[in-house]
Amino acid sequence: MNRKDIFILFAFVIIITAFSIFNTGYEPVHSDEITYLSIMKYHDDPSLYSKDFLISQILPGLPIPFYTLMGFMSGYINQDLLFLSVFVITRVLLVLSVFFLAQTLFKNKNVSYWSVIAVLIIRGNIGMVPGSYDILDRIASPFFLAAPILLFSLTFFLKSRYTISSFLLAASFYLHTTTSIFLLLLYGFYFLINFKKINKKVILSFIVFLALAFPILFKSLMTKSPVLNFDQWIHFLTLRVSGHFFPTTWPFINTSLFFILVAMFIVSLRYKPDKTKSNKVIVLSWGTLLLLSISFIFTEIHPVIPVIQASLFRGIVIFRVIALIFVINFIIASFKYNYRKILASGMAMFLVSTAVVPIFTGEQKGLFSDVNISKEKGLWEDVSLKAKELTQKDSLFITPPFSLGFTFFSERSEFINWKTSGVGVYSGKFVAEAVKRFKVVCKHEFDFSTRTELVEECKKGYERLNKEDFELAKEEYGITHIIVERPKQLNLSLIYENEGYRIYEL
Repeated sequence: MNRKDIFILFAFVIIITAFSIFNTGYEPVHSDEITYLSIMKYHDDPSLYSKDFLISQILPGLPIPFYTLMGFMSGYINQDLLFLSVFVITRVLLVLSVFFLAQTLFKNKNVSYWSVIAVLIIRGNIGMVPGSYDILDRIASPFFLAAPILLFSLTFFLKSRYTISSFLLAASFYLHTTTSIFLLLLYGFYFLINFKKINKKVILSFIVFLALAFPILFKSLMTKSPVLNFDQWIHFLTLRVSGHFFPTTWPFINTSLFFILVAMFIVSLRYKPDKTKSNKVIVLSWGTLLLLSISFIFTEIHPVIPVIQASLFRGIVIFRVIALIFVINFIIASFKYNYRKILASGMAMFLVSTAVVPIFTGEQKGLFSDVNISKEKGLWEDVSLKAKELTQKDSLFITPPFSLGFTFFSERSEFINWKTSGVGVYSGKFVAEAVKRFKVVCKHEFDFSTRTELVEECKKGYERLNKEDFELAKEEYGITHIIVERPKQLNLSLIYENEGYRIYEL
């Protein structure tokens, strides 16, 4: 690239990154992060959360080095500034990774720039079954940081720069292991099909990968929690995280749009990159189909624990980027030929509609979203902070089961919480105990047939809890405090209340 191209790319990265940040929005403490942000505090002060079953007994055994590192850095850098910086860096890396992947494939700057724009503005369901995270979100997360690193790894893989590709893949394992496994399996599939291409360079790159990724791979293998009751574990997952693991639960619109993207990708293969890169993309695409088929069979038809926990459907995010790049290239190239303009125009209109419709409907309504540097304190945050101020570190709270962020704001142990229970995918021990505890706070057997039924019945059960229920929970679990939503009152010692909640002490 000459100086002019570098300057244009530099300006583009700044402008499109700024647009992405304000288009997506940002919040420093997000519901998806609450589970792991609390463990950062636990690493800094192990005297916290001594009675929290999840934080003190389950999470320390899981491989989550990203949050360990962030917890260490937060001791030196303001936490809000730290997470905002990671969020911005993630967006910059995403722009660059998509640009250079497209440039590597087609060596066309127009295709590269428009591919970046397509990836950033198409925030709807296309190519995003619920089992795969969107590549954009409002938070600084290890997944959203791993995604561009995986795309860079793929770029160097297509260039046959296998050592650098392996180095980047190993780095991504420390950010988001499950999605990284998907790309590792695709690389393995490619060399299984093309075993004659295995040479010293390939072997060296594999050794580099193993040397760098061995610690996280070893911990991942060594921290598997036995599933005590398989049927109970599967039932729990279908209620809590069905969108990530069970395709038959996905909305029809999601899967339909995904297959439309697949169809457009197949059409777009009419214009391929050079033979070497084209062959790699085709083999990796077949590998993606194989992995998704395996995941479907061994989650829906014959469930197998390691396959479910591998979360292979999350790897669709990699295919989505490749597919969009090919589609953009097809649209641009087709306008050279009159007989393909109609098809290209239809594909372009489809992409535009998937980008524009969410601006007017659904959760993504609006072109721009709020960018909040610090978390706004509402009634729930207020009562959580008061819990920290008014109680001892070893307190154990029963809280409304669908509340968010209590452990983070209060620095106190929580009996059970629906949001944080998603970690049960990787811990059979946690699920067995969580089911018992949900029976207590929901005042209901854990025999719900749907997630909607669970939420409705559990909320009703929590409202019916009385002094006798809490006394039994105190005797069995050592409960010290309860938070209820107003106007509910209990014949217990009231230590704090605001307009929304009351804290009682047992």
